[in-house]
Amino acid sequence: MKKIVLLLISMAAFLSCEGPMGPEGPMGPQGPQGPGNNWKIQNFTVESPDWVYAEDQNTGLNKHYFFSFQFPELSSFIYRDGLVVSYLVDNNSQQTLPVVRHFENDKKEKWTRTIDYEIGQGKITFYVTNSDFIDERPGTLNFRVVMMW
Repeated sequence: MKKIVLLLISMAAFLSCEGPMGPEGPMGPQGPQGPGNNWKIQNFTVESPDWVYAEDQNTGLNKHYFFSFQFPELSSFIYRDGLVVSYLVDNNSQQTLPVVRHFENDKKEKWTRTIDYEIGQGKITFYVTNSDFIDERPGTLNFRVVMMW
């Protein structure tokens, strides 16, 4: 008798559920959207004359170029809890930053150029640094920034 009562209660509970059936039984109402489902892509171009030359104050050391963009889409929430990935875009290819390239000219001079970035709430800054810290202005560079949260 107990088995029959338990069976009837189980069947009543199973049949009284509403909503579509999932792999593990009836599904309830959909919950709120969770993190990781939103993304936005922003493109930036730094023209050659716009790169800002910088060096350490009073020493002339650590020469590099940079350019900062106001980036209001980079909210405090994305800054703290999201993901920001930047790419260097060249024609039909893109490389994740930082990009480190090695060069050699016809005088057999060798150097490395590093292109990287940093973010802050509402701001992104791109950097170009040569390994020998020579004062060589970068050309026009295109960047693609992907934000996910």
